[in-house]
Amino acid sequence: MVDLRRQLPQSGRPLSAVLSLAAVLGVVWLLGNAIAAEAARGVILLVAVIAAVIVAAKTVNDWRGGIYFFLTWLVCEDLVRKYMGNNMYVYFAKDVLAAIMYVSFLTDRSRGKALGFRSPFLRAFGFFFLLCLAQIANPNSPSILYGLLGLKLYFYYVPMVFLGYALIRSQRELSRFLAFNVALAALVALVGIIQALGWKNFLNPQTLAPELETLGHLTRTSPLTGLEVPVPPSVFVSAGRFDSYLVLAFILALGAASYELVRPQRRGKFIFPALGIVGAAGLLSGSRSALVYPVASALVLVGAMALQARHLHLQRQLLKGIRWSFAALCLSIVAVFFVFPRAGGASWSYSYETLYSEGSEYRSDLLYRAWDYPMGFLSMALDSPNWATGSGTGTGSLGVQYVSKLVGIPYQGWIHENGFATLIEELGVLGPILWVIWSAVLVFSAWRVVARLRGAEVFPVALAILWFAWLVLFWYTWGGIQGYQNFINNAYLWLLLGVLFGLPRLTGQGPSTGVPAADSR
Repeated sequence: MVDLRRQLPQSGRPLSAVLSLAAVLGVVWLLGNAIAAEAARGVILLVAVIAAVIVAAKTVNDWRGGIYFFLTWLVCEDLVRKYMGNNMYVYFAKDVLAAIMYVSFLTDRSRGKALGFRSPFLRAFGFFFLLCLAQIANPNSPSILYGLLGLKLYFYYVPMVFLGYALIRSQRELSRFLAFNVALAALVALVGIIQALGWKNFLNPQTLAPELETLGHLTRTSPLTGLEVPVPPSVFVSAGRFDSYLVLAFILALGAASYELVRPQRRGKFIFPALGIVGAAGLLSGSRSALVYPVASALVLVGAMALQARHLHLQRQLLKGIRWSFAALCLSIVAVFFVFPRAGGASWSYSYETLYSEGSEYRSDLLYRAWDYPMGFLSMALDSPNWATGSGTGTGSLGVQYVSKLVGIPYQGWIHENGFATLIEELGVLGPILWVIWSAVLVFSAWRVVARLRGAEVFPVALAILWFAWLVLFWYTWGGIQGYQNFINNAYLWLLLGVLFGLPRLTGQGPSTGVPAADSR
């Protein structure tokens, strides 16, 4: 009898051959168009299509390798968009790649080659999903496309939690995953530093699409000293997305740095200079959030690690990792002020003068942005005529302007800088209630895993992921639903949560989420 299980892994090859043939045909067609039109965009699109097809072909047979391709494209996608005039077809390339990963993972899962994951927060999350699904049919919504947009932004990357859970099978794979992401973050941060030091058109076109011009070429002025501060977008289309990525990178790098020194092998010492580069980029970013969030994260994470150090058998290494991390950050900041005093001083002056301006005619923005400003939007949402039933899923979400342009119906709603106000605007008063419930259940489940890992080498990584999840689901959401709907934050959130729930397996504690024994081998 033929062993079908041995033949199943070969089933991806015909599809790879088809994709390769499609790549050849696409190359010929695009090359001809690019030469005929003498268009640089055609050449860029040609290279992007070649890379995308090759990556897709490999991902069909190897979803684990596909995750690294996906993360690279996720971070660098905006770079292609900038040079392609904000071509929205480029925007959906990552979603196609994610779909291929999902299918490839399900194939491996059906063959018993990937671990299953039983979500401890699935029931609470399911109620929120059903509400969003029902709100697609809200009569106040101008078009069903708004609902589809909202579903994509809220839920499309949720399956990443299953991939993240099955991805890490050993501490060596965990180190590889962390090293890859920290190295990628260091390169992106380095691009931002170069732009902040005067080369503003480095990997940033001088002429951007009209809707990106303000986002990609932004200059701020310190209110008291009048110093101009260029705001670098790095590889992204906006400085805001770069700032958000720096916060994620800093948290992940800090957890990875402590973890690598706790391990006996200690192979990840390059993470410390990478952490310094990320810190320097935050200082030169001309953004307050890229300074405040990393500082707050460092205080919380280092404080928690120091309190738990007495529970670790390798407490010396953990505290040494903390010292090295701060040494790397201090050296990078000193280097910025010593080598580039003008750029460093201007950025610092802007942050200081807007966050703390006692004795001047300008009020501090710190408390205003943290409480008064978001509360104003929450009050506005509660005063809206549709506060009880909402206006429909996606009607206040990130990217709503593109849907309005597509359907030709100008939307008259509000884009709130308070995520709970947006949830009221879209889903009615029940929206934020269900959001808080499922988020609290998720964070509590994650905290239980972290508590179990207090005596393990992977504890710093678990703690960093828990802190990032709390930031995104609660604090970022308080400042705007864009913090969660930002595709980089969203994809990393769910992928890292999957990694977190799988960490107990690496310490010999077994599954942390009630996965059946048959799925735990």
